[in-house]
Amino acid sequence: MDAAQKALEMQRMVVLQQQAAASYISDLERWEQEIQLQDKQLQQTAKLAKADFPVRGTNAGTPGSIAEKAAVAPPTAAAKAAAAPPAGPAKAESKEKRINSYDYRSWDKLNVDALLEKTEDAAPGQVAPTAIPKLLADMQADEAKESSLQQHMAMQEKDKGNAQYKQGKYEAAATCYTRGLEYDPTNSVLAANRGMAFLALKRYAEAEADCTVAITSDPKYVKAYSRRAAARAGQSNHVGAITDLQRVLELEPANTEAQQELAKQKQLRAKQEEEQRKAFNPLKDLQEKMSSMRRVPIVEVGEPRPEPGAAATPAPAAAPAPTAVPVKKKPIVITELDSDSASVGKPVAPATPVLASTGTPSKPGPSPASSSSGAHAVGAASSAAPTSVPKKADLAPAKSPVPVAPLPTVKLTPVAPESVQTAAHFERAWRQFSSDKEQQYTFFKGIPIALYPTLLKTNLETLFIEIVTLLRDAAIPRGDAIAPTLRGLAAVPRFDITIMFLEDKEKAIVREVLEWARAHNGIEDSQWAVLRKQYAL
Repeated sequence: MDAAQKALEMQRMVVLQQQAAASYISDLERWEQEIQLQDKQLQQTAKLAKADFPVRGTNAGTPGSIAEKAAVAPPTAAAKAAAAPPAGPAKAESKEKRINSYDYRSWDKLNVDALLEKTEDAAPGQVAPTAIPKLLADMQADEAKESSLQQHMAMQEKDKGNAQYKQGKYEAAATCYTRGLEYDPTNSVLAANRGMAFLALKRYAEAEADCTVAITSDPKYVKAYSRRAAARAGQSNHVGAITDLQRVLELEPANTEAQQELAKQKQLRAKQEEEQRKAFNPLKDLQEKMSSMRRVPIVEVGEPRPEPGAAATPAPAAAPAPTAVPVKKKPIVITELDSDSASVGKPVAPATPVLASTGTPSKPGPSPASSSSGAHAVGAASSAAPTSVPKKADLAPAKSPVPVAPLPTVKLTPVAPESVQTAAHFERAWRQFSSDKEQQYTFFKGIPIALYPTLLKTNLETLFIEIVTLLRDAAIPRGDAIAPTLRGLAAVPRFDITIMFLEDKEKAIVREVLEWARAHNGIEDSQWAVLRKQYAL
């Protein structure tokens, strides 16, 4: 996965997280309204229970007004006697004896649980079991009413967004659809419409994410598949577009527009594959280099060089070789004559070794007579057979190789860590010591940790894994404390983005360094938890 696809995936995750957060807030508000409704119902129930038991000294609960009560005739003695409770033990039993506050033994014997059960059984204003279904039905009705209200508000925002879209105000339409999704996050129509607005704005990644949400809510929503296919095509993802269009044709086989678009996407996919095949042709560069080459004629030393641009003259056909006649070869003696005219014609001793036709050196003649006969033999041999004379290059003494002075060794001047003040200066010094890990570690170790956010803010993504590898190869063998360095790196801007795009092999190196630091640098559990969260372990 390249950087562009990772960025698009991250954008899609951000959109999904925003939608999830909006759904969570909506659920929280709904829960709050439900709690408020239940609180109101409980308050009403408490009022009813309080009305059954009037306060002492009030006239609540008695029929009629004060005037009516005054007009009522006082009861007679017989009525009072009939209404009076019976005297004797029954009255004593009906009235419970109160325990004095200082009677501790009675308080110890008191059965509190039995009193509580008795009180609960005789508690006035208790809600009857038959009233519970009614309360639940009321709560469900309130929830349905609230849900219908939320849906109504979402539909209003959808209508506003449609009007804005028809006027070409795609950004405003997307805003309206977003507000509608806040009221009803599960509305697939609103998500697909916002994806359509993002398509018009050429924000293909966000459009694909919204259409995916709509398809998740309604797997048979044809428009969502069509719009996601367009969003994927805008990102050159022709394979995904073909998959969505095939799903559209499964749901609507007579959709001619989807058929035409599917054929177009297949052509674009074939063209894309052909371009990729050409781009990865290993012989392409070689063919281009060979096309720029030119023929260079080969000329032996001593022959005239042809002029540039002149056509090469074809070599003449070789004449047939004459029939060789076997001739007995005789030694050829070459003598050097003195330049003095008086000595012309007189043989002299050769100063150099004499070469024979066989190629082996011969000894000089012992007397002038033999030299004279050898000179005579020269003429005879030259008339009988061709002479084999060594070339000048063969007789020239071998030249000794010219000594080449060794290149001077360039010693890097160490850069003082305290002199590094900018990110560019730090990266230049870091690259300077790339060939010597010891000097590179010494340089990095001298950088104050407080300067990490300044020196690494622009190049952390390129240097992070090199720094961690240097800690593993140079700091760990020495046993240095690297926990402060790891905390300082985590404080650099965009550190979390750098960790997000690490490969598995690079994450393994980071994990190895962190575990070593925990084992040898005495990192506490709380600090280790923070480091694990920062480094996404």
